[in-house]
Amino acid sequence: MDVESAFLNGFIMEEVYVEQSQGFENFYFSNHIFRLKKAIYHLKQVPRAWYDRLKCFFLIENCFNIRKIDTTLSTKRKGKDILLVKIYVDDIIFNATNESLCKEFLKCMQD
Repeated sequence: MDVESAFLNGFIMEEVYVEQSQGFENFYFSNHIFRLKKAIYHLKQVPRAWYDRLKCFFLIENCFNIRKIDTTLSTKRKGKDILLVKIYVDDIIFNATNESLCKEFLKCMQD
């Protein structure tokens, strides 16, 4: 699964300020800079913000176990079945011993 808007869905915890981009100037406040509330591409903080958001999704909302050695690998057990989810930058690779777990995960991610 390629998450095309991955780096636009992270919330930044630090204070980050940017200059007005050419073509997007605010003529009423032309000398002002802007404080970002959400991540945008090309910021150093963006990948961390994306992983933090995924971590909240996996751990808090959906009871996944994040592996200690490889923190980009998460697992979820349901009875005897297991769902494996691997995060690589903005790609998510997942598989399960039961197809219904994959469908459930896909729907959850789309929602």
